[in-house]
Amino acid sequence: MQAEEFGYAVSPMTAVHTPATFADVQEGRRAAKVMIGILVVWMLAAAGLLVWYNVTTSDTVGRVVLVCGVGLIMTSIMPVGIALDTVPLGFRAAAETGRRPWQAWPCRLDRIRGDKSLRRVFLLAPDGSVVREFRGRVPEDLWQGMDDGLGVLWFCGDLRFGGVMARPGGAPLWLVKPAKDGRGPADGGTGRGARMNGLVGEAVGTAFGDWIG
Repeated sequence: MQAEEFGYAVSPMTAVHTPATFADVQEGRRAAKVMIGILVVWMLAAAGLLVWYNVTTSDTVGRVVLVCGVGLIMTSIMPVGIALDTVPLGFRAAAETGRRPWQAWPCRLDRIRGDKSLRRVFLLAPDGSVVREFRGRVPEDLWQGMDDGLGVLWFCGDLRFGGVMARPGGAPLWLVKPAKDGRGPADGGTGRGARMNGLVGEAVGTAFGDWIG
């Protein structure tokens, strides 16, 4: 594991043993199941209206059914959009945290031009160079609260394929995926300095035992 090679802390148990992570995973799974239920109801309703439209012999009723069907389809856009975020997070987070440990990494966050919520997440080596670049929807308060975009974050997953991340403590969770080939450009690093030394010390000294119940 790359984090261990750098001397960064790795939790002794799987990530889900962290109470805050467990609670977030449970909430995420519940939310995913609710969204799936809503989408199923929407699809059944749309299918029912389609059948009704095809069998009705009244032009007036047919027009009403058609309008209702179009309205149902239009109003389904928002639930589908929410589901595209909620469902993958709920089940991916449960899978990753149930079989992999937390890793503490010095990180740098940066914006993506043209996207207000997606961020670049650089995982940094002790010398400040970029080990991997991920993309993910970082919580806004974390994005705003990290001075110069630098801090230690927790990662659970595989550096090749991404996984989930969280602030120290294990929640809230968000998904990250590799950017292009998974490595960042040269300007993603920070170089060695007092700030980077402090982040490395924090990543090495993270006491996961204090967070695990």
